[in-house]
Amino acid sequence: MTNSNQNEKLFSDKGEIAFRKALGQRIRKLRIENGMSQTELGNRLGVSFQQIQKYEYGQNWINPYRLKCLMDIFDVPLR
Repeated sequence: MTNSNQNEKLFSDKGEIAFRKALGQRIRKLRIENGMSQTELGNRLGVSFQQIQKYEYGQNWINPYRLKCLMDIFDVPLR
């Protein structure tokens, strides 16, 4: 891998991580604003509270189906 390719990969990984963290922060904010625990949200999504924690901390990606479910639960549009 050339230096240029390595730099592109590094930048892309940083961007991906930043996006996951920003999305996770938004999920946490919406969950708290709606008075839900991680367990309650997990039950509604069909995942464990540990998975919700991973979403909120940006450690795991949210698949498109669950992202759509979150949008419905919190009544927010895709922007």
